[in-house]
Amino acid sequence: MHLDMALNGKSATPPKKKGRSRDKLSKGLRHFSTRVCKKVEEKGKTSFNEVADEIVRDFFQSQESNPDGKPHNEKNIRRRVYDALNVLMAMNVITKKRKAIVWKGLPSNAQHDLELLQRRVAAAENSVKEKKRHLQELLFQAVMYTSLISRNKGTPVQPKKESRIPVPFIIVNTETETKINIEMSENQHDIFFNFSRPFEIHDYNEILKGANIKPQRDHVESLIPRDMLHLLPPNIYKPISPQPATAPSSDSLTGVASLLTTLSSPVKKRRFSDLSQA
Repeated sequence: MHLDMALNGKSATPPKKKGRSRDKLSKGLRHFSTRVCKKVEEKGKTSFNEVADEIVRDFFQSQESNPDGKPHNEKNIRRRVYDALNVLMAMNVITKKRKAIVWKGLPSNAQHDLELLQRRVAAAENSVKEKKRHLQELLFQAVMYTSLISRNKGTPVQPKKESRIPVPFIIVNTETETKINIEMSENQHDIFFNFSRPFEIHDYNEILKGANIKPQRDHVESLIPRDMLHLLPPNIYKPISPQPATAPSSDSLTGVASLLTTLSSPVKKRRFSDLSQA
């Protein structure tokens, strides 16, 4: 087969693969750039001529060759040093002040990690604030509900059954001229309202906040754990001496969990009061 190719005037040498030569050249450039980077890092402050002279001397002393097998040329080495320094400047690894080249340092993820930690801290702080606000709301509801029950039990004349309002409830407020169309689903689970004018919706918690209920101090202290009293608003409970904002104890958390479970359980027509008496 080789003989036939020679007779036909064709070369028996297989074609060179350009991919391999490019890979070798790329590896050579990377190796060369690494040398330049280490040289500048060792000196801290240097110049182009100083780096180029030392690189040229190192190459000739080691008798290294190019990836293509040819010996290095001094002019070619200096050109590559110049290219490598430009790459390092673009990466912000070094900086150039007139003719001086100053080492700044290899890029790191320190700044990125710091920003990531700061975002995590901010998110955790926001989560704590939100949970604290939610806990304050639940503690307020617990005090107001139990105070309302105590007040209703102490009322000498109980309101009539038809005047009582079961909890939970909502109140819809609109103008007297508003036309309201009401539709109910077949299973009577959903009710649809259509208002001809703007309207407002108030839930029972909002109404309870506006009710003129003043909880007794001893009642509040017996209901709420001592290390959580500072979370209540001043109009509900005002401590005699400022309470330190300590972390809740395990007993306190157990008591609050039991209380919240009771509040979150479904209310089956528990008639607390006619809130118009407030």
